[in-house]
Order: sequence, then C-alpha cells, then structure tokens
Amino acid sequence: MGEKIRIPSDIIFDEEIVGEINSNPALKQIVSFAKEFFIPIWHNKNEKIDGINQILPWIVFGENPVIITRQKRENSHLTPEEFLSNFLEINEEKIDFGNIGMLSLSKEVRYFSDELVSSLLKSFYSGNWILGPEVKELEKATCEKIGAKYSVGVNSGTDALVIGLRAIALSRFNKEFFSKEEDEIIVPDLTFLATAEAVILSGATPVIANVDEKTYTISPESIEESITKKTRGIVVVHLYGLPADMDAILDIAKRHNLFVVEDCAQSFYSKFNGKYTGTIGDVGCFSFFPSKNLGGHGDGGVIATNDQKIYEYASILGKHGSKIRDYAEYIGMNSRLDTIQASLLLKKLDKIEFFTERRRKIAEIYNREINHPDIILPYEPPKRFHVYHQYTIRLKRKKADELRDFLSRNNIETRVYYPYPMHKVPSIARNSKVYDNLYTEEITKQILSLPIEPLHPDALIKHISRKITEFMR
Repeated sequence: MGEKIRIPSDIIFDEEIVGEINSNPALKQIVSFAKEFFIPIWHNKNEKIDGINQILPWIVFGENPVIITRQKRENSHLTPEEFLSNFLEINEEKIDFGNIGMLSLSKEVRYFSDELVSSLLKSFYSGNWILGPEVKELEKATCEKIGAKYSVGVNSGTDALVIGLRAIALSRFNKEFFSKEEDEIIVPDLTFLATAEAVILSGATPVIANVDEKTYTISPESIEESITKKTRGIVVVHLYGLPADMDAILDIAKRHNLFVVEDCAQSFYSKFNGKYTGTIGDVGCFSFFPSKNLGGHGDGGVIATNDQKIYEYASILGKHGSKIRDYAEYIGMNSRLDTIQASLLLKKLDKIEFFTERRRKIAEIYNREINHPDIILPYEPPKRFHVYHQYTIRLKRKKADELRDFLSRNNIETRVYYPYPMHKVPSIARNSKVYDNLYTEEITKQILSLPIEPLHPDALIKHISRKITEFMR
C-alpha cells in the first residue's frame, strides 16, 4: 500500500503570510481542507480572523502541527504548494490517523479556542467564581434551549439526580429524605451506577428493572413487573442519547400515581415526539461531565423542571438547604455549578446543534459502512430523536471483547457502557431489590461503543468501519 501519510493535528499560518488568507487561492484551499478534517487553524497576528484561532502564549498544540510558510525551514514547515501536494488529493486508505480516541477533548478546545478562551478569561478575571452571573445566564439559556420553565445549576449529574429526587420527596411527600423501608424507586439495570446510587442517597430503595433488548432503555413491561405498594417513582435513563419509551412510561406512572425522573446525562437535545428529554417527566437531570454531548471542562450538571415547587426546593437543597445564609431549613449539600464552568458551557450550548448534527452524521456513516448480519446497529424507533452520545453496536456471535482487542491493536479505542449491570455492582446490589428476571448481563457481553467524537472527520469514521468489516471477515 505504500507509506501512509499523517494528517496534521494543527495548521499554523506563519506571520508573513497571514494577511493573504482571504486572497491567496492556495491558502483558501488549505483552509477548506482543514475544515473538512476539522483541523484547528492558527495565526499569530493581533487582529481577529474569522474561523481562525489566535496563538496565545500558553497554547499547547497537538502532536504533529504543521506551519505554513513561504520557505521551508524545518520538517514541520511546508510551503502552501507543498502542503497541497501532500494532502489535497490524499486517498482515505493512505491516511495514518494515529491513535484514535473515543473523544478528542483537547482538539475540541483548540478548534474553538478563540471563543472558549475569551469566555474563560472574562469569568476568571471577574473574581466572581461561585454563583456568578454566568450561572443564571446558563440556567436561563438551558430553559430556552429545551423548553423547560425552570432549571438549577449543580455540581454534577449525580448531584442533579440526588437533589431532584429529594426535591420531589419534599414537594410531593413532605419529607426531607425517602425511607429505605417504605419507598421504592424503579431504575434500569443497564446504566451508570450513579442512577441507582442517587436513589440510595435520597433515602429510597432502588428496584432494578430490565431494559428493552433493541433500545437498551428501561423496559415498560419490566416496570410493570417491578411495581409494589411501596413504589413511589421511576428513574428513566435515556441511554446513549436515545429517549426511552415515554408514552408507555408516563401511562404506567399515571395509572399507579408514580413520579418520573429523567436521567438525561447522555441525552441533552434528544427528543421524544418533538419534546426535549428532561421536560417530559417531573424532573430532568443533566450531566456536564466533559465527555457528554454537552460537556464542560470539569464537573457540572443542571436540574430542569416545569414544577415551581420542585424548582424552589432544588434551588436551596444544593446550597446547604438554606434560603438565607447560615439559616438552613433542610439538610442540604454543597452543590453549586462553578461560574467558570457556566461561562464555558454557555459557549458550548451555542454549538449544540453543530455537535448534534455531527454525531448524527457519524452515526449515519457507521450505519452505511458497517454491514454484517452478525452486527446489530443502534435502533432509532419512530418518535425518537437520537443524539448518539454513544454509538453502540451489538455482536450476535463473536464476542465484543475480541473485536475490542482487535481494534485496540489497530490504535482504535472502544468502550463498554456499561460492563457491570446494576445488580452486579456490590454497593448497589446489597441496597436494592429485584422483582423481575434480569437478562442484562448477556447484553453487556455483546455491546461495544465506537468512537463518536464530533470532530473526527468522515474519513476516519470510514476507516474504523473498514477495520470492523476486516475483523468480521
């Protein structure tokens, strides 16, 4: 096949040619190429240039940056003509993509550097780092984006669940904590352990239910099997970015007088029947962990609700249970979204359509390129808008860990979300109950999530798909 060519991690325009970016045809072609491959572009002049980041003293570039200059002085320097000769007509199969991660968070920072850095510095220099104005701005912007009446910024997605559940306990049952003996809350077996953990921390007992074998979201049939006279509510997880069957779940909740909490840690901007997840049940709980489809640069989360009472309780529970400082009405906790995180998330929120579009485009490529009878691709039922926080395949015959090892040997990272069902996690198992026959363990041996970084270029996704096809042969 011949020697493979490494795509640059960053393209830097030398000072002497920066002024020609909008007039020089060769430089325009380079910019176009960079945008196709989502390569961060940089310049070192003082003035702002649209779509191109300014180099600041502390910038850390990727592992193979290329400097575009009039004359080649070092290996990392290329003239515009040399660059185009090397890369413009490159065959996808001759590209060396290096180590391919599930995500490339440092690339995202570099790609949007000008916007993120200016927002970060403004917040940093203000000195107003706890509950600064950006937190309120983000809460308001979140409500506008997803159509919720109220939202409260908190320290993490886990805290959003705990506080959301406790706000329901206060508003609906008039108690600060649920009771382990008296209150049961149904959760899915396939989820991150924070879902069930939050139920335990709110005082209740989790009851573990099966997930649907096609969507991997909680099974309405299993919810029905898991209801007792002690059942108070359901925590629905919109796993991998796909909404659960909210019509069926809300029908069950209404018939049995149960509350519904939506765990939207992976589903920001996904929709069920035109409504955004997090606005369909009583409470929506979002995570801003860096890997999420709306991710911050540290921990963070938000609680969304259309219920004023729940909002009022949630607003104070994360501030030590106090409306007035030093005068706590309830047992609360210290859970406040940092101002700096809020300022960065406001910029990311502006780009949620772009990130969602890219994730869906990547899923579309995988769907088209991965074609084998022994691979089950993600399912997007009618009424549901998938945001592909994860793109998760399922192998019918071959073991998922064998494919994972093969892809790892080919420098492609994959993950299993999640390897341990809730009933197999010791801390959860000993504090929970099960009334249905669980089959999730078999699913966890067959599933594998593929790289879904929005800034991975189309050619890279096709490369991963080819490797999967090679393994299946």
